[in-house]
Parts: sequence; C-alpha cells; structure tokens
Amino acid sequence: MDVLIRLNPGLDVESARVRAQAAFGLMNSTPFLRSHLQRDQVATVLRDMVHRALHG
Repeated sequence: MDVLIRLNPGLDVESARVRAQAAFGLMNSTPFLRSHLQRDQVATVLRDMVHRALHG
C-alpha cells in the first residue's frame, strides 16, 4: 500500500488496500483459470487487469 500511495499521492490508505487486494486476487486465481487462449495471451490479459487494478 505504501508503494501504491507513493506512486499515486492522492490515493488514501483504504483505496490502496482495495487495489492491492484486487491485484493479488487476480494473480492468485490464475492457477484455476481454464481458457482456450495461449499462455502468453492469458498473461497479457492478466497483466493488463492487474495494472488497471493497481493504477485505477
């Protein structure tokens, strides 16, 4: 959360916590993901989603 707040000075602690938990949730769910996409395609989608979760 400290890093997120340093990167986004207007971000409050609770919002940073939600963003961090959302990002970890996305990353932790990947072993259970079933998709017809190639592994690199899935990685690209998840990386984009995590980036958006962290940066809003």
